[in-house]
Amino acid sequence: METIIGKSLIQAAQFLNNNQLVAIPTETVYGLAGNAFSSIAVQQIYAVKKRPSYNPLIVHIPNIQYLNTIAKNIPNNAYKLFEAFSPGPLTLLLSQKKYCSKYCYSKSSTCSSTYSKSQTHITIIK
Repeated sequence: METIIGKSLIQAAQFLNNNQLVAIPTETVYGLAGNAFSSIAVQQIYAVKKRPSYNPLIVHIPNIQYLNTIAKNIPNNAYKLFEAFSPGPLTLLLSQKKYCSKYCYSKSSTCSSTYSKSQTHITIIK
């Protein structure tokens, strides 16, 4: 795996669209990001981080409206929490839809989701 250091958001988005990984800033740390819809990218995250496959990943979304893409049966309180505390370091555990790679969720029927207030982060994942 080749390492490229740069600041191009366009290049980072291209890497994600090509099942490659990128490091991106979040509220608390730099995170290793991959396309949540790609089993190849998700498996690479587990391999690079040496993360156990039973430990599900958090799916980052660009805005609250995108929540319906990855989750179902979303309670009103989830929207209230997102409106009160997001964007920011809030993660919700919700019933998953099957759009993301099955490896994101491990063997769980839930998905964890968050969205960042970092404009860099939002731009890359859109």
